[in-house]
Amino acid sequence: MSTWSPAELAAALKAVDYKAAVDAEFKKKALLNPREALQEVSDREVPPGPVLDIFDFDLDFDTVWMAPPPTKSERLRDRLNKLGALIFPEADSGE
Repeated sequence: MSTWSPAELAAALKAVDYKAAVDAEFKKKALLNPREALQEVSDREVPPGPVLDIFDFDLDFDTVWMAPPPTKSERLRDRLNKLGALIFPEADSGE
């Protein structure tokens, strides 16, 4: 599995934007299977999971890199923090 630098990612997204703007078939592919489209323009493996959203507006076509979903431990920490705020509300008020 390869890791992507920010510059490599920006270049790959720009390539998807450009190719989708000039090639209607590629645009359809990008909308239906963004991972495959990104792999096609970059010739690199794309990590598994939801990493790319593609938007198609009447006047615009754009790609956005998505943050990975929170891990199980991050979700648990958030839930415990909310529960703690309910049990100990004075801790939130800074007293």
